[in-house]
Order: sequence, then structure tokens, then C-alpha cells
Amino acid sequence: MKKVIAILFSVLFLNGVAQAGMGISVMGGQLNTSGTEKEQSGSKGPESNTKDISEMFYGASVYFETETANGVVFGLDYVPLSLELGSGKRTDTTSDSNEDTSDSGTYSASADIEDLITLYTNIPVGDN
Repeated sequence: MKKVIAILFSVLFLNGVAQAGMGISVMGGQLNTSGTEKEQSGSKGPESNTKDISEMFYGASVYFETETANGVVFGLDYVPLSLELGSGKRTDTTSDSNEDTSDSGTYSASADIEDLITLYTNIPVGDN
């Protein structure tokens, strides 16, 4: 990891830099997640279970960026947060002897994002 940080630092800040900067940004938005489970119970099925979730989020990030003499910007953005994008649970029970398998129990799923890192560039096109 130390080598990766050293390489990123040298690319971002030691390459004929015209300007360099760092800062904190605040963000907010809405994420939509969806999932589908298809379940086969012996010779019966497949049974399909679907869930869609929309959630609002907010957070902050730390960024480092540099601009070369010709206006090209290189940057690194780090979001030091953990976000849960949705979770759900459902319970199955064996209802009668006509079912081929006994898959009784509680099933759960979730989607998480942790330590989001973005490398970005802004390349000017045309004349200013």
C-alpha cells in the first residue's frame, strides 16, 4: 500500500505541477438498489422474490488534485464512510407435505459501500 501511495503522490504532485490543492467536499444524493432471488424447491419453482429500495444519503470526502501547465487536472477523492445501500429480510416456512424440500428459515441481504476511492481527471478540449 505504501508503494501505491508513493506512486500516486509522485504522479499527482511531482509532474510539472502548475497548481496543487486539497480540500473537503460535502455530498448528498439518492441511491436506488434492487435485487432478485430465484429459488427452486425440488420440482416446484422457480419462485422469484424481488425487492427495490431507494435511500437518501449524505457524506463528505477529502480530495487532492493537481493541475498541469496545460490545464489538465488529476485528482484523488476519498470517502472515509461506510454506507448501507439497503437491506431486507424474509422468512420461509414449509407449509405442507406437498413441498419437496424443507427450506424454512430467515434469509437476509444487504449492500454496503466502504472507503470509496475515486481517481479522476479533467482534460480540457478546445480553446479557452
